[in-house]
Amino acid sequence: MRILLVSAAAWLSAQDTELNTLLFQTTFKVEGRRDGRGPAGYGTVFLMGRPIPDTTRFRIVLITARHVLEGISGDMAILNLRRRINRGRQRVRYPIRIRDAGQPLCGESR
Repeated sequence: MRILLVSAAAWLSAQDTELNTLLFQTTFKVEGRRDGRGPAGYGTVFLMGRPIPDTTRFRIVLITARHVLEGISGDMAILNLRRRINRGRQRVRYPIRIRDAGQPLCGESR
């Protein structure tokens, strides 16, 4: 995740970058298994930095629709990140915990 934090910080510090470009650059595919109910569950997420009070640091927050995570079984999902390489980009599969013993780790916005 440290690679992602460095990249996200670089994107967020660019004053001349438009919001739609930032959202595109921070949108990723998330996927996981479905307990035998057809193909793997998947969807898109985007990442945003949330400031940590009284510091110059921020916490990365994953944002997606509720049905995306509900469509993935188990406690773990795979976040498909992108890394720049000489020939373009390389996919990096990064496991993330979305539940703890079946209980969601995320909050909900209304």
